[in-house]
Amino acid sequence: MKLLFCPQCQDVRKLRKLIVTRCQCGAVAGFYKGDGLHAVVSTEAMVVGLDNRSLARAYMQTSGFLRDVGIVPVDDEGDLRLEAWAISLDSPRIERREEVELTRADYNLSAAEGG
Repeated sequence: MKLLFCPQCQDVRKLRKLIVTRCQCGAVAGFYKGDGLHAVVSTEAMVVGLDNRSLARAYMQTSGFLRDVGIVPVDDEGDLRLEAWAISLDSPRIERREEVELTRADYNLSAAEGG
């Protein structure tokens, strides 16, 4: 999963497929292209990758599921850690634009882009 972080308002938003998502102050925006893998974000955005499996494990822990099946937390406070990383500015899966608006090309990747 990719998240947008706005350095101005410090809001974090999940990218959505073919739907422009904006931070609270509007300075940062982005969306997944039609393939659900490549994304378009504003030039000011920091893109954060969040490991879906670690998120699912954390959800199961907080819902009591893991405790019920005998899996114990991994830290001293009883919490599971989430794995996240900052996606580099030159990532081939991220396109940066001054203006983040959907275009016809965003719906399907061309053969040149691997789609």
